[in-house]
Amino acid sequence: MKYTIKTAHWRVPSKDRAFENWLEGGPTPEERVAILSKIAHERENWAPSSEAWGQLRELEYFIGQRVCIQFWDPIMFLIVEDGPYLILADCQGIALLRREEFLQAYLILDRIEEYPTVEGYSPAKILESENKLNCTLAPIAEMYEIDDELGRDPEILEAILAERDAVTRERKATSRAVMLGQGFSDEDADRFLGLNVPRRPQPLNPHRA
Repeated sequence: MKYTIKTAHWRVPSKDRAFENWLEGGPTPEERVAILSKIAHERENWAPSSEAWGQLRELEYFIGQRVCIQFWDPIMFLIVEDGPYLILADCQGIALLRREEFLQAYLILDRIEEYPTVEGYSPAKILESENKLNCTLAPIAEMYEIDDELGRDPEILEAILAERDAVTRERKATSRAVMLGQGFSDEDADRFLGLNVPRRPQPLNPHRA
């Protein structure tokens, strides 16, 4: 089953992320003041909603299974391939911990592997390994999709990643041609554009604070 988190109900409102969904241009000074004021009010009154608790009940399905997880990055509004790498992991449970004054929900993961693509980046910084539970935690607030079918069949996952790589290569073909026209070698152009196929899977080392 593939479960998509369309709304990050566990994400605490933050001024640091207030404008991350602006895809073109930026807010006017008046809009900026209004948005930051709204975020501050929402943060002051934030608590897990009924929808947030509902997400946990639905995510219980994945406990005890090997799963594929896609974390979220706003760049994925435009280019999915530039988001965090997919990971495979054993889902061992759900944990609730307080971060500052806010209650946050996590999946407990083990045997984590990341699947690099031509573009994108490692989600290691999203995971937490130093905590009171002495395990690796994946914040539900940062998740976009979780899929147990891909967790059971890495060959299907590899086919999906190969398709992503193909899309990226096509998108960057024009840039490569320009670089070659400017005197770059084939090797240098490929290295600069990140067009070499990465080795996968790779063990993932979670971020340590």
